[in-house]
Amino acid sequence: MPRLSSSPVVSVSSVAGLTYSQGAYFRPGDNSWPVAFNSLHDLKKWWSTRGGGVYSINSVSTSTAICVEPNAFFCAKGENADWLLYMAPSPASSAPHYVTRYLKASGSGAKPFASGLSLPYVVIRRPGSSSWPDSVLFNCIPDLTQCVRIAGPPPGQPIHGLPS
Repeated sequence: MPRLSSSPVVSVSSVAGLTYSQGAYFRPGDNSWPVAFNSLHDLKKWWSTRGGGVYSINSVSTSTAICVEPNAFFCAKGENADWLLYMAPSPASSAPHYVTRYLKASGSGAKPFASGLSLPYVVIRRPGSSSWPDSVLFNCIPDLTQCVRIAGPPPGQPIHGLPS
């Protein structure tokens, strides 16, 4: 499970401003929470090997949006939990709609973590928080009838070899 830090959000406007490691792109100097991925395969692999659940959204292409419950191992169904939303840059202007409709969180002002990235999956950040990773975590109870788990361990199941 990625460690929680509380550092300021750093503005990034190009892939060159990110650090690449293990299939994911990170903020400079912080390899704990990915801000972008090159592919759905990389996104699923990175999160599922760290205890996260990866969900597709019914009737939404996986190339448009993907939901991630980073701490799926620790959360019981129906409890508030932290969720992430990764979107393709072009439809990311609709991020408020996806956050509100599927995550059931306040989507007002939601936008991509970084603008100008040409990567297929960029994390969506919420307004009002200037610390990392708080700015990209939506604490909510999503409508799981609208989502299908496509990667990650079953909720509540022990994960062997989970990084500490």
